[in-house]
Amino acid sequence: MRRCRHSKAACSRFKHASLGIALTDLNGCHTLVNPAYERIVGYSEQELKALSMREISHPDDWERKKAMLDLLFGGQRAEFEIEKRYTHKNGHQVWARNNVSLLYDEKGQPAHIIVISEDISQQIESKQEQQKLRKLVDNSVDMMAILGLNGKNTYINKAGMEMLGFADQDAVQNTPISDLHSPEDFDKVQHEVLPAVMQTGRWAGTMIVRNLKTGERFPVYNNTTRIDHPLTGEPMAIGAVMRDMRPELKAQKEQQKLIALLEKSSDFVSLSDLEGNVHYVNEAGRRMLGIETREELERHNSEYVVEGEVERLQNDIRQQLLDTGRWAGEILYKHFKTGEAIPVYGNSMLVYDEISGEPIGRATISRDLRQEKAFNKALTESEQRFRTMIEQAPVAIGVTKGADMIIETANDALLDLWGRDRKVIGQPLLTALPELQGQPFPALFKQVFETGIAHYGFETPAALVRNGVLEIFYFNFIYAPFRVNGVTTGVQMLATDVTTQVKAKKELQASEERFRNFVTNAPTPIAVYVGREMRIQTANEAVLKTWDRDASVIGKTFLEALPELEGQPFSQLLDDVYMTGVPYNAKEAKVELFVGGRIKTHYFNFTYKPLRDGNGEVFGVINTATDVTDLVLARQQLTEAEERLRLAVESAEIATWNINLQNGEVNFSQRAKDWYGFEGESVNMHDGFAAIHPDDRGYAVANMEKALKFENGGNYEDEYRVVGMHNSHLRILRMSGKVIFGERNEPILLTGIVRDITLERMQAQELENMVQQRTRELQMANLQLKQTNEELEQYAYVASHDLQEPLRKIRMFSSMLKDNKELSGNTTIQTYINKISASATRMSLLIKDLLDFSRVDAKEELFTTVDLGKVLANVEHDFELMIEQQKAVITADKLPVISAIPLQMNQLFYNLLGNALKFIPPGEAPGSSSPVHRPGSSCCRRTTNLPAKPGTTFL
Repeated sequence: MRRCRHSKAACSRFKHASLGIALTDLNGCHTLVNPAYERIVGYSEQELKALSMREISHPDDWERKKAMLDLLFGGQRAEFEIEKRYTHKNGHQVWARNNVSLLYDEKGQPAHIIVISEDISQQIESKQEQQKLRKLVDNSVDMMAILGLNGKNTYINKAGMEMLGFADQDAVQNTPISDLHSPEDFDKVQHEVLPAVMQTGRWAGTMIVRNLKTGERFPVYNNTTRIDHPLTGEPMAIGAVMRDMRPELKAQKEQQKLIALLEKSSDFVSLSDLEGNVHYVNEAGRRMLGIETREELERHNSEYVVEGEVERLQNDIRQQLLDTGRWAGEILYKHFKTGEAIPVYGNSMLVYDEISGEPIGRATISRDLRQEKAFNKALTESEQRFRTMIEQAPVAIGVTKGADMIIETANDALLDLWGRDRKVIGQPLLTALPELQGQPFPALFKQVFETGIAHYGFETPAALVRNGVLEIFYFNFIYAPFRVNGVTTGVQMLATDVTTQVKAKKELQASEERFRNFVTNAPTPIAVYVGREMRIQTANEAVLKTWDRDASVIGKTFLEALPELEGQPFSQLLDDVYMTGVPYNAKEAKVELFVGGRIKTHYFNFTYKPLRDGNGEVFGVINTATDVTDLVLARQQLTEAEERLRLAVESAEIATWNINLQNGEVNFSQRAKDWYGFEGESVNMHDGFAAIHPDDRGYAVANMEKALKFENGGNYEDEYRVVGMHNSHLRILRMSGKVIFGERNEPILLTGIVRDITLERMQAQELENMVQQRTRELQMANLQLKQTNEELEQYAYVASHDLQEPLRKIRMFSSMLKDNKELSGNTTIQTYINKISASATRMSLLIKDLLDFSRVDAKEELFTTVDLGKVLANVEHDFELMIEQQKAVITADKLPVISAIPLQMNQLFYNLLGNALKFIPPGEAPGSSSPVHRPGSSCCRRTTNLPAKPGTTFL
């Protein structure tokens, strides 16, 4: 950390380090952290300074870390590494690998603890996922094994060890696979299975294996895959998944026996839809009625009875079926070939959908009654044979009697299914199987007994005690009413154990659901493409956000969803992975994506991995990605910033320096050394002050001492002269710096920059001299101007004073002419005399205004109220003769009264009117110019191109 404080580069490396770095005191309280450490724990530097290491550590890990710290403080360890958990500010746990060591002060005593932390949460999660996967394999119901190329298994899961009779893994690894087969069976393995796996990469099919303990040979379905080295592609081992086919074959046989039992039943059995259309009749029924083809049996049930029974069948029997769900009684069937009426005892019932509970058809079991009375004994024997057949049937069959469900019949298959012996015969069902209490089966028995309606169950769970352990099993079963002479006396049951199939299906569904949830909820963008066209099957929220797309892209091909990637390499990469089965990984790959309405450049770390089906064939590709755009751009910006900084420092001719205030060591850049005249690597503060000009040294020392006081804020600014130690070159330097204070507010480091301002100072001095010279010249010019103005004012005064006397005489003689009696009667002369007098008066006023204007320095003092209408009238009077000569007509809006200098307003209107009259082209109407006042606008506005009569001037 001390080195970090010695240079900006080191500080930058500390700030931008990818690993978290924290400095704490010996009690674990944070004193300094970098941004990477803040990201790991979620707290800002200010927040961490108020928290100790213990407060943000998981309580289960702290004691372990404290024990390691004790060894560190005791000198038994120089450093240690530990994996521990932080409690993130948001509340979740973060796994980190910490390297912890001590920092020592100048006396060699421990001063701080430094912690370098790496976030390994993803590694831990990956390890945990591997453990889960291993547990999943170990607990799989199917055998899973890895076979080495030496012909011995290196691993078999628990199910496989139990299936093949292994005692432990040592036995697995020491037993050649030839021992798991009889010689004739192993011949197939040697010459068919293993060559196919090594050549094509997989083999699937049925083979015979044997149990090492019992020697039993049994069939298995084996799915075998060659495992290749991910880098070299060379075969490493063979993986095998085996499913014991004995339960499946047994279940198939049981189902076949049940079907055969119905087909070979001596009673007529038929099935029809709710409308009475027959679609199945068993062999006994077909034989009874003379049915030879399927077309003959597929007809309405009314055609099965004699004519006299049709109405009864369609009304009474049908109505009872609809009301109660069942009907039982005698009825007359007819032989399709001979027309013979055959009396039967029919038992019809509605068949219900197990899920919706709605009736879906009818089932009828009819007994031929033709020989019943004549052959009672034979019938009894037949019933006994039937009972015996039930007893010995491989399908679980039983009968209970009465509402108390007394077990009357239970064959061996049913007793095996229950896990009981024949002692339960004659016991109530709940006495024999007390674990059924609270399960739905007693209620179903009661329902079938009371309603006479059969109940069908498929893959229904049941808890049964076997070998003293309560276990869950799954069954397909039928509860049907057992009738004697048409009266329900009990319930017959028929069941098949489908536990193996159900568990396999549930495990598959659970596995698929876990994978789906993992993909959907993963924070990392994940997508799954299937088929060579790369159709999107799955895309989680993270990848949709990255693409700036919604869920509508699911089902589209890769390029349909992301057309902007056409021409970029990713489609070809996906095809290569699909065709070769070799994964592809990319780091900081550049991708042009259409995001936010425009194409933007992104950078990704991504992986394309092939997805294989149960046969090992590639059926798709899974794509995982991490957006590293910010990281790449930040690195680029950092590189550019460092280069700009280097160029800026070079172009600005700035030097850097820092002083270790603990030992007085000074670190100068080469440029600073040249300015101070230092040579060699080692410089101390004494040398630095010695280079300062003696006249400046005192206040330079005072300025530094002032900056070293904590209460002054630590800012350092100074400017002084230095004399090169070895070249005696005089320079003026400007210093800027910052003091770094320790925990007790003591100054530790002073760092900053220095700039040579000698040339600036020389230029400034030269500029100042030039300014002074120009100032003196300006003062002389002002004196001359003042003198000139005074002379001009004197001239104006004399001129205006001298002009007043002629004007006075003009006015006097005008008055005398006006009063002359001889001229008083001549109107024209009187008019001219009045105009001369008025003009003389106006000229006298103008001279007076001119004299006043020349005397006053502040022209604002001449402002007075001026009526522009009167000014225009006076000027118009002055131009009276010219107006008549030009035949001009002067018109004007009403002009305002304003604050102005009268002389200037007179001059303005005089120039306007004079120019308008003066510059009229011969033979054309005069132009127009009008001073017009408008509230809120400028005083004057120029108007041109106005229509005018010849000789008219508009004002």
